[in-house]
Amino acid sequence: GRDSRPRSKGHTFTYTGIMKCGECGSAITASEKQKTLKGSGELKTYVFYHCTKRKKGAENCSQNKWLPLSDLEGLILKEIEKYSVSQSFKKFIFEYIKYTSTEVLVQEEAIKANQQKEISKLETEIKNLFQMRVSESIDDNEYQKERKIREQKLTFLTKQIEETEYSLNGFISRMEEKLGQVTDMKSRFEKKPESRKSIFLALGWNYELKDNKLF
Repeated sequence: GRDSRPRSKGHTFTYTGIMKCGECGSAITASEKQKTLKGSGELKTYVFYHCTKRKKGAENCSQNKWLPLSDLEGLILKEIEKYSVSQSFKKFIFEYIKYTSTEVLVQEEAIKANQQKEISKLETEIKNLFQMRVSESIDDNEYQKERKIREQKLTFLTKQIEETEYSLNGFISRMEEKLGQVTDMKSRFEKKPESRKSIFLALGWNYELKDNKLF
């Protein structure tokens, strides 16, 4: 009823952009529908997920049913129950990994410490070269040549340290991150609506919805 120009209202739905139709391959989108409850007269908003039928050749897609948000989250919970990891199991896994990997971790830390020492030494040498150039103990050609040699060694050592960190220690960190995503998933999914999308993405990929079933 206002005089200003009408503006379209945007919606953000939790699970759009993740699923596709299992029949025609079109994206699954969501829509809001409002319904007045009998008795109370309360206007309630419901969210439904359905096929967009926008992919080429999708006009004959038979997926016409709209899946309520509550039903979709029920399907997600069923999948979560299959893969959810308990805190005690997560703890056991990491105790086992660390127990079997202690020797390798010690070796990696020793290698890394030596590499860090070498880096510090090279950085000091570069500073000393600069001081020598300032005091004209060496000419510019010699300064540039010696500095380049040390900078190349620095680049090589820095890359080696990154590779060392990405080996066993990196593997443990990645394992911890992945297991953290699946630990107590069901409880987190039920209690923290803001985490549901990230949990859904951590659970799998290439989701398909067909005949109101999630694959």
